[in-house]
Amino acid sequence: MFAEITESDLLWKGIIVCTAVLGLVLQVIQLSSRNKSQRRLIEPSPLVVSPAAEHPSRKEFEAHVENTRKTTDDIFARLGGMERGMRREFGDQTEGLRQKVDHIASDMAAVKTEAEIHTRQLEAVQADIKQLIATKEDRT
Repeated sequence: MFAEITESDLLWKGIIVCTAVLGLVLQVIQLSSRNKSQRRLIEPSPLVVSPAAEHPSRKEFEAHVENTRKTTDDIFARLGGMERGMRREFGDQTEGLRQKVDHIASDMAAVKTEAEIHTRQLEAVQADIKQLIATKEDRT
């Protein structure tokens, strides 16, 4: 029922098993060395929060609040000025575009009128040509 197992078969199977075990051991060593490099700590840690040695006085705190309020007001004033300037510039640009569009529209109306005149002239010329052709055919 079972085929004979020779020494060479056992030798190859032993080599395969040893290779697999060696690969597994190397994987474990590699994973453990990775974890060690990830566990290194940065000293002093930038995330350590320690309580202040002394708290600021009420006067210092209010001065800080006032400074922050002034800075905030200044920032919002600058933003408002920038917004007004941008709106003015945008308005000037749109007005210039409107003038260009109006000029183009008037030019297009002139071209349309001229095209209609040429169309009527061509129709008259075609009518004259048809009349000449008809007259010539009547003579022959």
